[in-house]
Order: sequence, then structure tokens, then C-alpha cells
Amino acid sequence: MKKIFTLIPAVLLFITTITAQTTGGHVSGSVLDGNGKALQSATVSLHKVKDSAVIKFTVSGKNGEYEFDNIPEGSYLVSVSSVGYDKASTSPFQISTAD
Repeated sequence: MKKIFTLIPAVLLFITTITAQTTGGHVSGSVLDGNGKALQSATVSLHKVKDSAVIKFTVSGKNGEYEFDNIPEGSYLVSVSSVGYDKASTSPFQISTAD
């Protein structure tokens, strides 16, 4: 089974938070394999750190991209799974919508 440990740093590089006048934060990124190749159709889930509850999920696009909008304030992590690869997760990160 292939490993996607380089996915974790790749996802971390693309995670962003917006602290503007919005109704929630924004998380986006790209899913890459160990060779830096985009993984299409990977399952990407946004979890609350507190209880690991799935808040939102999506499937990565043609270039491995994904995004989540209108995320309430809190601590989250992103997990990714794809057929033939090990599941990977980011470190916890904080969404803040306050100025």
C-alpha cells in the first residue's frame, strides 16, 4: 500500500483561515501523493478536534484541490483518504472569524 505521509505537510501548506467580516472561516488545500502528484477523487473530511465529529466532507478535484466554506470558529483538523493510500491527517488548527 502506498503511503501519503507527504500529504500532511502539503495540506498544511494550503490551509488558510480568513479573519474578515464573514459568516465563517475558509479552509482550502491540495491533496498530493508522495511524489507531489495531485490525487483526484480523494475523500477529504473536516473534523472538530474536540470530538472528531465530521463537520463537512468533499472529494478532491482534478488537480487535488478541495475547499470548505462557512466554517464556525473552533479547532479543526483535515483528514484525507484515497483507495490505495494510507489515511492521513493534519495537525489541529484554529479558525477565527473575529477581527
